[in-house]
Amino acid sequence: MLLSLVGIWGQVLMDVQYKRMEISVKRVFGADMGQITSEGLMLYLRTVAICYVIAAPVGWLVVKYYLQQFAHRVGFMPSVFLLALVIVGVLCSAVVLYHYLE
Repeated sequence: MLLSLVGIWGQVLMDVQYKRMEISVKRVFGADMGQITSEGLMLYLRTVAICYVIAAPVGWLVVKYYLQQFAHRVGFMPSVFLLALVIVGVLCSAVVLYHYLE
């Protein structure tokens, strides 16, 4: 998770630097920082959601197969994947908000 945050950090930093002129023009034409920040935030949260939709079923199948290899069965809760989604969403939002409000 830490490695993915480093990737998100770099991607958001590069994105904000490339959009610096676009953000400035939007500010001149009357957009407030809330609108600009929410636009950037929705972009990255949409990306997190798409990645989750792809990765969660694959992760579920891999973990299910892995746990079947043991003689003693261990329970596995699907809430682990939901918790991971919430944690990654919050951390991604924090990184995006930090860079856009910086």
